[in-house]
Amino acid sequence: MASELEKMLAFAASYVGSSVWHGRCQGFVARCCYAGTGRLVSRASAKQARYDFMRAGTAGDLCPPAGAALYFNGDGSMGRLYGHVALSAGGGWMYDPVGTVVKRKLSAGLHNGYLGWGWNGNIIPDGAADAPSGNGGGEGRAVGRIVSVRTVTVGGKTEFRGSDAALKNLDAEGMSLVIGRGGDAIAPCVVGVPKLVSFAGISPAVFEFSAIGVRDGDISDGDAVSFAFGGKNLFFGYVFTVELRSEGLTRVKCFDQLRYLKNRDSFAFGGKASELVKLIAKKYGLRTGTVEDTGYVLPQTVYENTLADILSDALTVTREQTGRSYLLYDDGGALTLKRADEASGGVLLDPTNMRSFSKRYSIDSGVYNRIAAAADDRRSGVRSLYTADAPEAEKRWGVLQYYKRLDAAQDPAQTVKKLLETYSRENVCVLARGCAGNAEVRGGSVVKFSADGERYEEMRCESVEHTFSGGIHLMDATMRYISRGTL
Repeated sequence: MASELEKMLAFAASYVGSSVWHGRCQGFVARCCYAGTGRLVSRASAKQARYDFMRAGTAGDLCPPAGAALYFNGDGSMGRLYGHVALSAGGGWMYDPVGTVVKRKLSAGLHNGYLGWGWNGNIIPDGAADAPSGNGGGEGRAVGRIVSVRTVTVGGKTEFRGSDAALKNLDAEGMSLVIGRGGDAIAPCVVGVPKLVSFAGISPAVFEFSAIGVRDGDISDGDAVSFAFGGKNLFFGYVFTVELRSEGLTRVKCFDQLRYLKNRDSFAFGGKASELVKLIAKKYGLRTGTVEDTGYVLPQTVYENTLADILSDALTVTREQTGRSYLLYDDGGALTLKRADEASGGVLLDPTNMRSFSKRYSIDSGVYNRIAAAADDRRSGVRSLYTADAPEAEKRWGVLQYYKRLDAAQDPAQTVKKLLETYSRENVCVLARGCAGNAEVRGGSVVKFSADGERYEEMRCESVEHTFSGGIHLMDATMRYISRGTL
């Protein structure tokens, strides 16, 4: 079956040599569009259509995509009054309704000056993305949206870190801190209480400590840091801030590899979220460990955001489509992607291993009882809004709406149902204080919590703070219920 674009071009070609469209150039282009898409959008003149539809910055593009409307100043008194428009045939050619319809090469000087191109009625015909444009598939394939990204290196070359001496510090007994720079390493004298904090979502873990006897230059930005306690390596990352105080104390703030996911980038990708993790790690020289296959294939998309937000969006869509949540974290210097319910090894938090706890109920954040999801039909130009409601929750809380735009590959009806299941529960948080430290528990981990030691419920850690003092490892965990059922 012929595509909409093919129908448009066939209609235009059928009038080559005919004078029936003389003086009606805008009608010709509008009729060609109608022949392909079934939608008739016209204007009183080519000049009016130019004002409504021409894309800014296209005046220098002499290879516009096939099916696009090409706008000119116009010849003669009538032409200069009403302008002129022709239809792009692709590859730098056009169907030009002047006198008789002719097929000719587009040039900047035709009809008193070429002004640029757009889509008649802002309708992009089906098949236009694959139309030949004569420019190697660059902007001609874009048809109003960016579908590919090319990188042009102007100067310099990306250099990646080599091996770090601090990575060897994996088997220390008690508490051990090593700062590495290339092949050299130092072990500063740590004082006070080192603190390791991690958060749910794609966010770097933060490690802070104080040391004495450190000279200016002994510790520098970018140095590798490895921290171990009780024979387990709890943190590997890099120094980002060094503060030398007059009383001889040095404060150091470090982040793990996820800190580099704050970088912004723009690239095209279609595939699994797990493949996206590996692609980004390779591009930015990040070490990877276990990266579980996420299964769901994301549609081809051009991303432009921080790397953390790009990966978060990819994992969110994966969860919405599969029901599986994944946790991305740095495990001792290796980016790791695991199922969230498997990442903490079934840790139990109850009165036997925590000092105290408090519970909080809230609908202020992350709770929605109405879902609205927009799905766009590019061919018809119609946006459909799919909604799902939790009526009883609306009676109790009022309307709390979550809105999002859907990708073409997402099933709208199924997506809104899954979103409602995910977000319509009351937000119940627990802060467990003075828990026995466990290296497996970090922001995003799933643990089992019990207030009485008998009934356990599954919770996700929103944040975890580990502290180390006097040979004792403790942690405070802020958790949120993800299932109210008894396990």
